[in-house]
Amino acid sequence: MRQPARNPLSAYTAAVMAFGLALPTAVCGDVVELSGGRRLAGSVPEDQSRATLTIELEEGGLLTLDRDQIARVATESPAMVEYRRRAPTAPDTVESHLALAKWCQERRLRDAYRLHLERVIQLDPTHEEARSLLGYQKHGGRWLTRDQVMTARGMIRYEGDYRTRQEIVLLERNQQAKESNAAWRQKLARWRRNLNDRNADRAAEALAGFESLTDRAAGAELAKLLLAERDPTVQQLLIQAATQVRTGATVRALTKLALEDPNEEIRFICIEQLAREQTPGLSEPFVRALRNKDNVMVNRAAAALEELKATEATSPLIDALLTKHRFVPTPTAVGEQSYTFSPQSGGFSFGDNRPKPVDKLVRNPNVLSALVTITGENFGYDEDRWRAWLKSIATTAPIDLRRDS
Repeated sequence: MRQPARNPLSAYTAAVMAFGLALPTAVCGDVVELSGGRRLAGSVPEDQSRATLTIELEEGGLLTLDRDQIARVATESPAMVEYRRRAPTAPDTVESHLALAKWCQERRLRDAYRLHLERVIQLDPTHEEARSLLGYQKHGGRWLTRDQVMTARGMIRYEGDYRTRQEIVLLERNQQAKESNAAWRQKLARWRRNLNDRNADRAAEALAGFESLTDRAAGAELAKLLLAERDPTVQQLLIQAATQVRTGATVRALTKLALEDPNEEIRFICIEQLAREQTPGLSEPFVRALRNKDNVMVNRAAAALEELKATEATSPLIDALLTKHRFVPTPTAVGEQSYTFSPQSGGFSFGDNRPKPVDKLVRNPNVLSALVTITGENFGYDEDRWRAWLKSIATTAPIDLRRDS
């Protein structure tokens, strides 16, 4: 039995119907999508009941549907209406499809544009212009899509861009960290609120949460909470939790409080907790603070280095024994003008009585104390003697500057 000849337009026609919903015989502008996925082209009059929807179908006639049968109603652009009239009548040739593709491109009908370019390369697989417009590149004598070319280069399309596998791993880790931080931020904030809750069970649960906290994933958000806290009692609880978690973020928070918190007891607790574990590089922020313009900060940094037994800070501590700072004398009467009478000129001269800043060389007792504790030596504030001693031990066999008490 003779097989019927295959219609060369069948694949193209099916594609147009899938894209254009139906081959039109009239110009209509509405598309009704049913809950089952089927689409109907036609016109939807404005005045409709709430329970039903009536459609004037393209092929003629009216159809009334219950509202629960309808997923959505969309209005087509004039360009799409015109396209659905042109497409079915276009000849199935390379030239016709290429022209129709460019017509679609001008009117921003992206899906239809690609549909006709793909039909061009079905009819002529070697058509370079259509291949190029579709994003193909010639690679090793073969036409490949950009995705295929980038895959050959080891790149993967990820969130709208091409990236290496290593980049994707890092991005995913960062995303997981963001999600984890958000979850911990909410949990820690809830615990903090509940510490003051009148409900004893909730308060006890919050307290137990902080006391048993060891998950390093909580470090970043715990550090933020600690730095924002102003209640000394709660600060001590959070300091203990930060010590248990022990991440870079919590160590930085403890260091900042050890230098800057106005409460001396809190500063001491932070230094004490930091000193329990000799983390490499722990002395660095305190060494930097020895050069602070504020003399108070210099002495706080030295006190921390003494507690840390930071032998590596010996030379910077010698530099900080005497530091120059700018002070503003306390005025006797701020803002008052002084004036004197000059017999020679026969007139008065006026002057500003506001105090002028002065630079002073200041001895730092905490720095000296730190040096004595760390080295076991005491040359007072004589920097030259300290330097000579340091040079002498550098030329002999290495010794441990940290003396037993």
